[in-house]
Amino acid sequence: MKSSRLLVVVAVLAAAPATAGAADWRLGMEALTDLPLQAGGRWWVEAPYGFHLDTSLGSLPAGYVDLINSAVVGLGGYGEDTATLIASVVSSSLVWRVHVGWRPSAEWGFYFSGGYGMVAMDGEVGAGKLILAVLGQKIAEGVPDANGSYGVSSTVHMIDAEIGYMWSMIDDHLTVRLALGFAGTVASETTIEPRFKPEYPSAVAEATRRSAEYLDGIYTKYLFLPVISVGVGYRYF
Repeated sequence: MKSSRLLVVVAVLAAAPATAGAADWRLGMEALTDLPLQAGGRWWVEAPYGFHLDTSLGSLPAGYVDLINSAVVGLGGYGEDTATLIASVVSSSLVWRVHVGWRPSAEWGFYFSGGYGMVAMDGEVGAGKLILAVLGQKIAEGVPDANGSYGVSSTVHMIDAEIGYMWSMIDDHLTVRLALGFAGTVASETTIEPRFKPEYPSAVAEATRRSAEYLDGIYTKYLFLPVISVGVGYRYF
């Protein structure tokens, strides 16, 4: 009798569905915005037991730069001259983020994740705007190099964390995701080069060095951002 009961229990366990944590593999992509950091696309893959990896690629829109500048200036972080300089630097940009995370239950869309983000920015700024932002003074009239422009490239390295929820609709293929997160700058590398032949090379070299250090200091001090993520996408399986 005992052996019969044991066989029944084993048969029931063998026929039972897998636990919620041991879901199948999932793969999807989405269009997203990470306000105020990027607008672009995101690709994600989820392994059994809810562990997932995602990466996104996009750009930093000018409107988002204005939003960051307005917030920092409003809070007394830096002045309008620096805000104008930063807006000039971000004439083109590339944002890349990669996260690892975990979804505790296959029955729910709640997840949390963390990872790395990189923001690469390029732009051009006039000598007058650069010196005014860095030194707080205008270039004296008659200085030969005062009318030149500079190419500015900055790469900002960030750490990211977020919690969110993903809804699946229409046979589980359409996905809608909402998340709240934080991105903080841990390092920055800026290069500034004159786009003209300086008449005073040593003075220009010193000015570009100080300006690069100034921008790196701004990024590492003030680029700590709350992030609201919204994504709409397609789940392949």
